[in-house]
Amino acid sequence: MMNEMQHLDQKLQQMDHKINQMSQNLENRINSAISERIDLNCAVFGNPKPQVKWTYEDNDLNELKELAFPFKFSEDNQTLTLEYYNYCFFGDYKCQASNRFGGPITKTFKVISHLKPETILYVAKKFDSYSEIECFYRGWPEPRVKLMNSNGEEINFSNGMSFPAKFDFVFSAKANISNDNGKYSCEASNEHGETTSYLEVFDQFPETAPRIYRFFFYFESLSVYFLPIESKYEQKAIIVSNIKKCKLVIQKIERDADNSISEEMKVLVLDRESFNFRYTHLLIPTRNSIFKLNSIYKIKAAILTSKGMGEFSDWYTYITPHVCGQNVSFMHDFVSFISHEEYEGWQKSVPKNFSCKSLISTSHNESICVALTNENQITYYDGVDENHPKLEKNETTGEWPCSTRNQLFFTYHTDEESKGFEIRFMLKSKMDELKNDFSYCY
Repeated sequence: MMNEMQHLDQKLQQMDHKINQMSQNLENRINSAISERIDLNCAVFGNPKPQVKWTYEDNDLNELKELAFPFKFSEDNQTLTLEYYNYCFFGDYKCQASNRFGGPITKTFKVISHLKPETILYVAKKFDSYSEIECFYRGWPEPRVKLMNSNGEEINFSNGMSFPAKFDFVFSAKANISNDNGKYSCEASNEHGETTSYLEVFDQFPETAPRIYRFFFYFESLSVYFLPIESKYEQKAIIVSNIKKCKLVIQKIERDADNSISEEMKVLVLDRESFNFRYTHLLIPTRNSIFKLNSIYKIKAAILTSKGMGEFSDWYTYITPHVCGQNVSFMHDFVSFISHEEYEGWQKSVPKNFSCKSLISTSHNESICVALTNENQITYYDGVDENHPKLEKNETTGEWPCSTRNQLFFTYHTDEESKGFEIRFMLKSKMDELKNDFSYCY
């Protein structure tokens, strides 16, 4: 009897091992539309029940949760759901299954989207006798592209960088042009449509007042635009190099009961080493000794060229990063929160059992949106406190869910020592503006 049981157990082990090997290295190709829900099914059988691990572009998906990656697993981990697919998550998804008798076996899902092309044309570099323009374009299948001058003649170009799978399936084309006035175009087409963007180049600095705009996504800085922002398909650029300095007038708003403006006014003159010249604007870093945390400033700017000082811009209200525990009462475009004053890009930590909470409000009658991060430690509420509904991402809200009122509250707690966080908030109207730009995945 014992020999029969052992023989049966051996047969079961062999059968389980064979079942685990039957689906080795299967590959599926998934064509999906933007905002569509996708279910990737990795049904696998075995005894003991196989363990399933998921990766995206060979990165463990569990480690990508902090990036607001829009996915969830079924209870048995055999189905991965992309809740609102977009082009940022184009690429290879793999499930790997194994138990003590064998594996891992792998099933690959190649997820792609067929998209109409988008393009943006800009000045990349300026040299003594010529400038380099670059057209960023995306779409799938990869678009055909043409660069043309103001006479309608095609320009020879070289292929620049391309990210066809991991990031944003963005491609680029580069060409050299003379340092003169001119208008250029970039046309991209595939089976789903055609798009053309334009770039007008000037060799004279405009005699108009600059405009200050907050450059928000990649680091804290102010952009002083000296050319109008028309649309992503109609760009302008200056290729002169006679900008000497930028003059800033800064007034701090003291947050007393009346939110009155202080008497203190600073005038700062920045030389070329203190800002970056970007052909359409100057980029001025704000994480420095000029601007303090938890503060609000009014700023205006003028640009000094070889022809003299230009006009001042209108006043711009800049809200510096706030430390969790502080509140923002008059958000008017963007604001970021950090976990603690020593937060410096993940270099220092918060202690065990650390908690804080903050309220963001705006006097504008519109919603406040947030890029959800650290969702296991931070809870967001659609209102003034924890008694209001939680704010969560779903198929409708996408990665930037918005409040239904002009207030948003969040709490943070960590049981263990943590690197802390940085959270970015923006008004719904500003988010809609950015959605119309040629955006990149993060």
